[in-house]
Amino acid sequence: MYTATLKNKEEVNEGIRVTVEFSNGTKTLTETVIPQDETGFRHWVKSRLASLNSIEEIDTKYEVDTPVDVTEETVQPTVEELAQREWFRDFGRMQQVQKLIDLGIIPSDHAKVVALRDKLQANLKASYIDAL
Repeated sequence: MYTATLKNKEEVNEGIRVTVEFSNGTKTLTETVIPQDETGFRHWVKSRLASLNSIEEIDTKYEVDTPVDVTEETVQPTVEELAQREWFRDFGRMQQVQKLIDLGIIPSDHAKVVALRDKLQANLKASYIDAL
């Protein structure tokens, strides 16, 4: 894993020229940049580290003459995530139903309205409130 070390600074007409050494313990390279500001400098260093570490990962992960698997891993949602999604879907449905109630189209004691409201109340978790 590469790390970055500031090796030199010098004032130039454009501002300041900074030399940074990137090293993984066995390989070392030095690069110079004239950053516009600290945020830009930090972003540049972070980007270079990500790039160098990615190159190292590719070098160790893939052998020559072997197929490269480019299929994306699918992450299956947890039972909790599925339950939360269902609750929010029902909540959205209830918001739409509430509009119908407010317009006088259906009564608030309609069996399906009561069942939906009861389901929402029974399945509400405190974490869902934080997600609103």
